[in-house]
Amino acid sequence: MNSENNVVVSYATDADRATFFKKTYSHVAYAILAFMLVESILLRIVPVDWILMMMGGKFVWLFILGLFWLGSTLSDRLVFHPDRQKQYLGLGLYVLLEAIIFLPMIAIAVIYSGSEMIMQAAIITLFMFSGLTAVVFMTKTDFSFLRTAITIGGFVALGVIVVGA
Repeated sequence: MNSENNVVVSYATDADRATFFKKTYSHVAYAILAFMLVESILLRIVPVDWILMMMGGKFVWLFILGLFWLGSTLSDRLVFHPDRQKQYLGLGLYVLLEAIIFLPMIAIAVIYSGSEMIMQAAIITLFMFSGLTAVVFMTKTDFSFLRTAITIGGFVALGVIVVGA
């Protein structure tokens, strides 16, 4: 469960499991808020020409994805490091990488729909996350049974994207 007590969560007591889930959801919530903050800062400081170049360059996305892969590898190593500060550094690095890779898509949404659309999406995400968290904490239901459906749904969505392109 943590570096001091390596217990698999499924074997932990109900109280320890509840504590683990609360900490996990808190970290995810803070990471989402950090993503929103970093993304809004990037949208303000990165010139629009650079963002458009990210979308239109011939090999730019190859470079961006390579950088993302390299950064994700480093982030993954940091997240699994025994030192807690390095774990947070890894999470922060990953949030930054996600903000960079989402920058062109969010910039397009802002350019074509205005910033109100992004605010609506952020509010919907906040309510969905809060609602799911509340259901998990109140009902103590384990939603891991949805993993297969979500995985298959992801591949179906990918297929729809490819067919629609």
